[in-house]
Amino acid sequence: MNPRPLKRRGEDTVVESLRNEFNRLFDRFWTGQLEPLQIGRWAPPIDISETDDAVLVRTEIPGVDPAKIEITIEGDVLTIRGEKLEQRETKERDYFRVERQYGCFVRNVQLPAPVLKDQAEAVARQGVLTIRLPRREDLKPKRVPINLQP
Repeated sequence: MNPRPLKRRGEDTVVESLRNEFNRLFDRFWTGQLEPLQIGRWAPPIDISETDDAVLVRTEIPGVDPAKIEITIEGDVLTIRGEKLEQRETKERDYFRVERQYGCFVRNVQLPAPVLKDQAEAVARQGVLTIRLPRREDLKPKRVPINLQP
């Protein structure tokens, strides 16, 4: 009987994170949402959810001026474009670590349901952009009541 190897602290989270990233990659590939590889480019993460009335798209945009974000809808694809500008000081500085990312970004999202483009709303609050896209009336789920017979 082989003893179970000891796990290092944080090993589960690293493996789980890698597995989740591969799952997201395959999901984007099979749904046609795979964007060209953008090594070294910044792209804000996106959450897409759906209610009976609307499709909601939320993306983190800390440090991005909402007035400089462009949102377009063409067919069933929502496109979000913007730029996060690097803030520089005039005096020289030696950096020991640089993790913050800057630059232009483009996110293309295939919408899960037909929406009313003319009624789309976008709100930026506390570094999160929320886009609400109302669903078309004729395609909203219809609940059928059940009549109870005595």
